[in-house]
Amino acid sequence: MKSSITLCSFLFFALFAQLLFSQKTRIVKDLTAGTQGSPLYDETILGTWDNKLFFLYPDSVNFDLQPWVTDGTPENTFRLHENAIISIYLDYLFTNDGLYYAFPDNNSGKSEIWFTDGTEANTKMLYQYDYVTPSLLTYFAGDLYFAAVNDNFGVDLRKLNLSSNMVEVVHSFSSFGEIRDLAVLNDRLIIIGGAPDGIYLFKSDGTPAGTQSYHLLNSGSDFNSTEDVRMTAVGDKLFFFYQPDGEDYKLYVTDGTTEGTEALASFDKMPFPNFQQKQAIRAWNGKLIFNAVTYNSSNDNALYVSDGTASGTTKITVGNTEYPDPVYFTEYSGILYFMAETYSGIFNVYKTNGTQAGTSLSIDASVLGGGLSFGGSYMTVFRDSLFFYGYRSNVGEELWKSDGTTAGTSVIDIVPGTGSSVPLNLFATDNYLFFTAEDNLHGRELWIYDPDFSSNTRSIPASAFHIFPNPASNMLYLEHELSNAIACIKTLDGKTFATFPLLSNMETIPLHDLKAGIYLLAIYSSQGNGVQKIVVMDKN
Repeated sequence: MKSSITLCSFLFFALFAQLLFSQKTRIVKDLTAGTQGSPLYDETILGTWDNKLFFLYPDSVNFDLQPWVTDGTPENTFRLHENAIISIYLDYLFTNDGLYYAFPDNNSGKSEIWFTDGTEANTKMLYQYDYVTPSLLTYFAGDLYFAAVNDNFGVDLRKLNLSSNMVEVVHSFSSFGEIRDLAVLNDRLIIIGGAPDGIYLFKSDGTPAGTQSYHLLNSGSDFNSTEDVRMTAVGDKLFFFYQPDGEDYKLYVTDGTTEGTEALASFDKMPFPNFQQKQAIRAWNGKLIFNAVTYNSSNDNALYVSDGTASGTTKITVGNTEYPDPVYFTEYSGILYFMAETYSGIFNVYKTNGTQAGTSLSIDASVLGGGLSFGGSYMTVFRDSLFFYGYRSNVGEELWKSDGTTAGTSVIDIVPGTGSSVPLNLFATDNYLFFTAEDNLHGRELWIYDPDFSSNTRSIPASAFHIFPNPASNMLYLEHELSNAIACIKTLDGKTFATFPLLSNMETIPLHDLKAGIYLLAIYSSQGNGVQKIVVMDKN
């Protein structure tokens, strides 16, 4: 037994650098204990503001979603208010002031608009009314504008005065067409809305008298939804998509005048869900970059660019495939990077400056081996690197980091071996890279990558923390008086099962998913680091 303990200690110190690096990725807070995990997915991760991540998480009684915030530390991860949100009807907007969000409240039965800056003290309801959730929240000239159903079942453009919290109707639109989209262009609001005789482009200075139509889009049937229009401002031009009655989808551009409004190109299909979920549209370097299909019956999505003219709206060939399905347009070091699919179904990372000559392969997954594919899933910039999801046969689905070149690309192996952490929903702040992931002891939870993490390299004695019962079958208890402490369970050959913060002086550690055997429990803290052997017995 003595030699076994010596081996455990030797392996711990030999693997110290690897263990320390693994602590750079860790769970923020175990919101749902055990392997079940938390319901964190695209629609519940809202975004970042002021180095905080905002997300929705259900309460433990009715499982109604509620707004939460975190700065990446367990103690500052908390619920903002108890009002219950139906996420599929949530509309939200980040501004320089904070987060505005509208939702139907399950508790009051009314629709509400709220504001938060990420503190409980400054989280407040601004507006409440009886109809369908306010939508298309838009910040303009210091006030909040939105679409709201009126008593005649048409839709109003309303203004919420953020100084007085008073609401006024700016303009009422016909139930035919309602409001399809709303955006800011220079010093005007541009609206696609319904009138008795058709669908028009409107412009507004935010007042009833200063709101008028200026261009007829369609006098026939209208089946466009808000998600299908996707108004995007690029400099002094506003791009949008619209499908007139019985025609193809058209890309339009407008400068707010009749003379400056025209259809630029027609498309057979548009991947509208990907525009939102996979960032497949982007205003960049004075151009609109987007994913679309031209006259093809299959889902063969290609890369397109437009400078706001018909002649300057063109398709760009990517790699060795005609239809690469480009997604996750991400600016990095002055270049636009994106993921695209090859003929073999592998996703590589490409870069473009918006021209055919300036578009090329950046990160070649085939060179990195192991059947690596970046899967067309999740890419963002944190500090001075690109981060994205990738799958390789010998490491599973893990987080990858790159300087934009194949040679400068490496894996951050959260679950070593062929196990997978499946990192999704990547969001960066100044301090951390946030993402959702899972390991062997936790289901899907919120994680961070913290490149600045370091622990005290001084050893602490085994008496600094007490583990009992040991041996154990299903549960361990860890008692300690350490600060800023993190625990890691590893096998003797270095395989990580779980890492988690120690949030209290008495922690419960589930062992349900561990087979019988000897493991290492490594502790990292401000006072130093330590390791103890734990013995897991056969389950009862």
